[in-house]
Amino acid sequence: MTPWVFSFASPNADGHAGLGELLGNKGANLAQMSRMGLDVPPGFTLTTEVCRQYFAHEDLPRAVETALVDAIANLEARTGRSFGDQANPLVVAVRSGSPVSMPGMMDTVLNLGLNEASLPALAARFDNELFAWTTYGRFLAQFADVVLGADPYLFDDVRERFADSIEAPLRLEQWPQAVAAFKQELEESLGKPFPEQAAEQLSLAIRAVFDSWNSERAKAYRAIHKINDNLGTAVTVQEMVFGNLGPDSGAGVVMTRDPNTGDRELSGEFLVDAQGEDIVAGLRMLVGGEIWSVVGAGSAWPDDATVLDLSGHTVIPGLIDAHVHLFHSGSTSWIGDTLSDNLAATLAWGVTGVADLGSPEEIYDLRDRIAAGEIRGP
Repeated sequence: MTPWVFSFASPNADGHAGLGELLGNKGANLAQMSRMGLDVPPGFTLTTEVCRQYFAHEDLPRAVETALVDAIANLEARTGRSFGDQANPLVVAVRSGSPVSMPGMMDTVLNLGLNEASLPALAARFDNELFAWTTYGRFLAQFADVVLGADPYLFDDVRERFADSIEAPLRLEQWPQAVAAFKQELEESLGKPFPEQAAEQLSLAIRAVFDSWNSERAKAYRAIHKINDNLGTAVTVQEMVFGNLGPDSGAGVVMTRDPNTGDRELSGEFLVDAQGEDIVAGLRMLVGGEIWSVVGAGSAWPDDATVLDLSGHTVIPGLIDAHVHLFHSGSTSWIGDTLSDNLAATLAWGVTGVADLGSPEEIYDLRDRIAAGEIRGP
């Protein structure tokens, strides 16, 4: 019988690159890189078959729960840390991974396994108490939104009440009160407290990532790109690497080909003092090969960074990153009627660069028709 869970810890892995349909692209390639001896943080992948069984039975099979316990124990042995431990906590990321790339369509949960009791140990590990609280805040906000289905703006609303200003990050002494207020309002909203036990957090997060396979945006994306609904997604649980430790850490995406030309050369981008979700959050961007960021007062940046103080000024949209939906995810006939108007409005609003990563194939026909003068372009 094929295992439910495949572990990887460089230079060993249960899987390999040829198991993409079972482990998803992410899980299969993490296994392959581990086999190659690359410095891949250890973890494990729940297969796409687990996803199919989850939907068939409306829950995780009991055998999967047992395999999950064994996989966590193996990961603890590999990392020398204990999941849910107050003195030496193991912190993980929980990510989706379809056999066919579906960028941004499914959910992720970072910094899982933390609670207030484990924060002193995380702070001591990196000698940075503020980092520990901000990382915990990231986890609370993301878990509440993605897993518990809470108002995605609740955490920011609470944070703003305790910060010195709307733009300012919380100072160390403000964090405990803000977290307590957030948890109280979350419990009042949902009728249940925030889960503090790491095992429960993980169980709920895995279910949420599987559920995101059938989110409306994921189903629309598969319909547009003719991706089989029965493929399912794998879920990879991996030891966290913290890119938000300061100006000497970061997160990014690197490709072995230039996505614009197809040339075989390294291409990508990274953000300093950031985690993976910050790359798609719209608060930072690359300008002329350099990273520009919209940050609050008191944020850390490199000594040689160029900083523009925009306090008291209005920033027009052309100077900041923007996320724009040019197309509707439903009928593609809608596109031809609205394309030029949407593009023209986007330019009028001051957005000077738009990257579209999820359009149907008809976009190429529309591009050629605009170039030929058959329909009005922006």
